[in-house]
Amino acid sequence: MARTKRFRRKVQPQSDPTEVEPKKARGYVKVPRENESFEHYYKEQGIIPTEEWSTFMETLKSPLPVTFRITGSRSHAHELRNILETEYIPRLKDIVIDGEPVEPPKHLPWYPEGLGWHFTASRSQLRKSPELSKFHKFLVSETDVGNISRQEAVSMLPPLLLDVQPHHWVMDMCAAPGSKTAQIIEAIHANDQDGTVPTGLVLANDADHKRSYMLIHQTKRLQSPCLVVTNHDGTFFPNINLAPVDSKPRTLQFDRILCDVPCSGDGTFRKNELLWKTWNHNNAVALHSTQVKILLRGCCLLKVGGRIVYSTCSLNPLENEAVIAEVLNRCKGAIELVDVSDQLPGLIRRPGVSDWKVINRENVHIKSLEEVPKEDKRRYLASHFPPQNAASLGLEKCIRVYPHLQNTGGFFVAVFKKTSSLTAVDRAAEVREAQAADSTPVILEDAVEEVLPQKRTHEETQEDGLNDEASESKRAKIADVEVEENKSESEVQTVEIDLKTKNEGRINENPFIVMEKDSEDIELFWNYYGISDKFPRDSFLVRSEGNKNKTIYFISESVKKLLDAPDNSRLRIVNTGVKTFIRNATKEGVFPFRIHSEGLTMMFPFLSDTRVIDITTDDIKILLEQQNPMFENFSQAPQERLRNVQPGCYVCRYDPKKEGVSSVLNTVLFPVWRAHVSVNILLNKKEQESLKLKLLIEAKVEIKSKDIKEVEDAEETPTES
Repeated sequence: MARTKRFRRKVQPQSDPTEVEPKKARGYVKVPRENESFEHYYKEQGIIPTEEWSTFMETLKSPLPVTFRITGSRSHAHELRNILETEYIPRLKDIVIDGEPVEPPKHLPWYPEGLGWHFTASRSQLRKSPELSKFHKFLVSETDVGNISRQEAVSMLPPLLLDVQPHHWVMDMCAAPGSKTAQIIEAIHANDQDGTVPTGLVLANDADHKRSYMLIHQTKRLQSPCLVVTNHDGTFFPNINLAPVDSKPRTLQFDRILCDVPCSGDGTFRKNELLWKTWNHNNAVALHSTQVKILLRGCCLLKVGGRIVYSTCSLNPLENEAVIAEVLNRCKGAIELVDVSDQLPGLIRRPGVSDWKVINRENVHIKSLEEVPKEDKRRYLASHFPPQNAASLGLEKCIRVYPHLQNTGGFFVAVFKKTSSLTAVDRAAEVREAQAADSTPVILEDAVEEVLPQKRTHEETQEDGLNDEASESKRAKIADVEVEENKSESEVQTVEIDLKTKNEGRINENPFIVMEKDSEDIELFWNYYGISDKFPRDSFLVRSEGNKNKTIYFISESVKKLLDAPDNSRLRIVNTGVKTFIRNATKEGVFPFRIHSEGLTMMFPFLSDTRVIDITTDDIKILLEQQNPMFENFSQAPQERLRNVQPGCYVCRYDPKKEGVSSVLNTVLFPVWRAHVSVNILLNKKEQESLKLKLLIEAKVEIKSKDIKEVEDAEETPTES
């Protein structure tokens, strides 16, 4: 018979209250904000003037101010800004906490249209002050539903300098956690009007599968049908042919590309305290090669005439100017730096540097690759060192932002324009443009042949499925020579044609299936909601192959083109589309599809009034404060309307102007479910909380510290090396 082992619970010794130095409680231990190696390294680099060094270090050791950005389409963002300025900011004047006055939130002086804000109160003050509790609740609530993004100020810079227009196809190569992607989406939807969908597209990519889902969480609240989330190593992002099978190839290229690359992150010391303990300058040496490859691949994916922005949250020249110099030299004039010194007035910045030092692990300055000891030869590249032509590359056009200049984090940004053809794909695009301008045959047919699909050998086919170290090494070498100076043009072209995706971490996502426009389900909800024929009927999407489609998404025409690409199987799509209709399990005779709140704003201009119920301020209070309120609880007009319609989903419309109510809100829309004798609001708790605060209804939902922590964790952090 087996013996049962008995365990006695270990009793923890009680702390002695008479001890002079009581034992520290288990849990968080504050990290000292000091790192001798960091100070030595940056003093050697000389990028901070000697007279500013002490101020620089003092700022770096101080807490980072709270900064946030109002998100959404322009009209929606302006509405929320007005609520902030008229209902909250006036109440935050003349507040004193722990004997110190606290300034109310202020506009970031360089952020357009007053949509960027900073608040000098620390997070601890924001949590504990009773005077700020209502503002804090508003901030957390609006962040939860995506109307506000808690984002470091300098992190907002790259999308602004990308100059995105609603018709652009934009790629974010290293997108997670998604704050910058959200800014790009907002730019795509900046000029939205009722009944229009932008022709642009945002492809947000990240190499890490788990971080891809963080990206989805951050961006889905913007409810954009123009977004596609993918999971690829940015250095091996595949070429996708958009043209029909029977046409000449038309490889996917972008008007705008953001390369916010993985970096050592020493510009984030103020919010990432652990970096003070773990930082060393060797991280930059290791990351440099990956950063060069990502930027090079981005340059290949960019259209001629397009703009690409490179950024890091690092101050290290090896991750910044050294990368820029290497890419400029490899591209031989096809890419050039753009002077953006006249953009974002109000931003205090410093120019890029054209000279820097490479310091080894023993903190010794090495001036060239020849001086590197034999045992360290594999660690260093020629591109780590300032090139001979560094002074003529225009590196001063880069932007350096230091923490002490405007009480921010540290950041680096470089803006490029692609001025001429770099790859065979570019030359093929030139051919198409020439053919479009002139119907006569052009003499550049050979350039087209370079990108035509070639018959693949058995060995090449096998290599597509390889996952071993040898094949990976081979692909890495291919990427490294993509536009290298000592390679012939034909080799460069071959690289662009035959670039392969890595096979590691391949994921099995549910399929993305575009519905036939005469689908039975489309016919059902089309007639029920009285959808106008002006709405595109062929852009609905499902992610299941069964007969019963539970969730139906809407995608833009641009996303549809991408999904219809003949070789889209090469693209690892993780998510796309806006939830529009949900199938409910209903009783027989009750219409099954309810309209989802995510897709309601987009769909509403096309819906008939047969499914719309106009309500008053008192009716909204009832819906938000009572669970499943009865018909008789509502005011007379909506009460009669509810009694005279069949069970199912309806849209409630609240227009404060019709009531003569002074409100900064525009028309409010949300779905409800009309049961036999009661009504249920179809918004989740966070959406209801946000609506309560906007309507200035006293919220009864307690915001716990866990919720606050989740909001703060959503802010961008540097990618670990």
